[in-house]
Amino acid sequence: MKTSKTGIENKTLIKLLNESTLHTTRLSIGYYARIYLGEWPLNYTSNKTAINWEYKKINDNPADTRGSEGGLELSYVQKSQAKVSGGLTDKVPAQKEVQKMIMAKAMKKTHLPISFSTIVGNGTKLDRLYQVAPKQVAHLYGYVPAVNEKGKVTYGEVYFVC
Repeated sequence: MKTSKTGIENKTLIKLLNESTLHTTRLSIGYYARIYLGEWPLNYTSNKTAINWEYKKINDNPADTRGSEGGLELSYVQKSQAKVSGGLTDKVPAQKEVQKMIMAKAMKKTHLPISFSTIVGNGTKLDRLYQVAPKQVAHLYGYVPAVNEKGKVTYGEVYFVC
């Protein structure tokens, strides 16, 4: 890693390199090894990060007070289980490794917990109450946000030389 011209941010590759050892026999005078580990995604450079707070609508809690003189309290209750998935828009080699690097970079930039899929379970409730005025119709919508991340992945051939 010290001799690499490109910074290495791939945690799986770093773990592999840290766990690698070379043992020699007592009778050997010298040794030279060059082991090809394959082509790896080395790092990810982020160009643009945008959050879409209304990516997918997953719920609607309506309240209708048109026929009453008094108001109504409305709270959020998830009516059915909703699963939302995302992913990479381009086909890239070593997709799982690239996803890990993108998630790590996006989490640092947004300070949000990020995943490529999420499930909001049936019956999920929020304690916050909203007042609906008399003779009004109200809707409380639930959305799952998404992070749109654009950037560049650098790949390289990795050799273990000793």
